[in-house]
Amino acid sequence: KDINGKLAYSNVATVRMPENGAVVRVSPNPFISEVNINISLEESTTFNIKMIDMAGRTISNSSQKITKEAPIVTLRYLSNLVRGIYVVELVDTQSGKKHVFKLEKAN
Repeated sequence: KDINGKLAYSNVATVRMPENGAVVRVSPNPFISEVNINISLEESTTFNIKMIDMAGRTISNSSQKITKEAPIVTLRYLSNLVRGIYVVELVDTQSGKKHVFKLEKAN
């Protein structure tokens, strides 16, 4: 909550991965039907991308090659998910580094 007591959510979660120069942006947060993952990096690499609910169930799991020319991955068909908190895990298959984002599913 801010000074006037109002609660606000970030539209974009950004994480910098210094080991490979990547910057990751995940939006929107909260989401309704899809999540965009924008990964800006110097060299092409493959990421394993997993979405998990708070009970530990895997909602989606994919492997995506990310390049400078194609830096965006969209997780689609999420409108049927129940409202709540979900986790998106990104694992760089070359370095093994794991990066975790918490997202909220809105109505």
